[in-house]
Amino acid sequence: MVRFNDSMKATSKNPKLCFTQPSQNIHFPHVNSAFGAVASLDFGVFRGCLNAATRQPPEVHSPDVAVTDSQIALNYLKAGNYRFVHDTTMPRNTNKIDLDLTKDSQKPFAAILTCADSRLAPEIFFDQKIGDIFVLRNAGNVADFSVIGSLEFAAGALGVPLVVVVGHTRCLAVYSACSGRKDFFPGLQALLDGISENLGNMADEEQAAIDNTHGQVEKIKANAVIRESGAVVVGASYDIATGKVTFFD
Repeated sequence: MVRFNDSMKATSKNPKLCFTQPSQNIHFPHVNSAFGAVASLDFGVFRGCLNAATRQPPEVHSPDVAVTDSQIALNYLKAGNYRFVHDTTMPRNTNKIDLDLTKDSQKPFAAILTCADSRLAPEIFFDQKIGDIFVLRNAGNVADFSVIGSLEFAAGALGVPLVVVVGHTRCLAVYSACSGRKDFFPGLQALLDGISENLGNMADEEQAAIDNTHGQVEKIKANAVIRESGAVVVGASYDIATGKVTFFD
């Protein structure tokens, strides 16, 4: 059920319901609820429009719809992170629908490279669903050979218009790289070496995390397949304490 007011109208020429007030409530029935309970989600913060057919705000991607515009993809991520930070995330009662929409193909609108830290989960902090984002993770969000190959697939074959490298605050992989030690487990040491090559002043560990993200972005941008695909590559930082993602570009 959508709550309307007198200022919200839809016509055949303009089949959208536009918010003109700062807050309107969109209610999503729980499919399996015997008591007709509803989940309420305040989308008024977006001050956007609802598609008359789907009753979803434009900031929410449908996993069966291909996106070719990197700015639209970026807006999806920014809107999703806003919902996450403000505890207004989408209701999670659409999994069966999303599975059906994605059973034959995938149309992610962005590829995300981020750290393997257990406190980072892009589908959660960007408030996305099955099929929305193509996610790669390792310690220190390093664009190593396997990551680059996977991003080639995402950009070159799946056609994602946006690649985002998300570093984060209090990154233990970056802290370890800043220590200068070379006696870590072999596989881990290889990742840390991939971080160290991007660092300038290793005394400032938080700045080092940002420098590392910038370095990984440039490495991805230099890849011929990704460059020729036209995908936009940007960096960002996730704040462990607040959940907020800050985009660099």
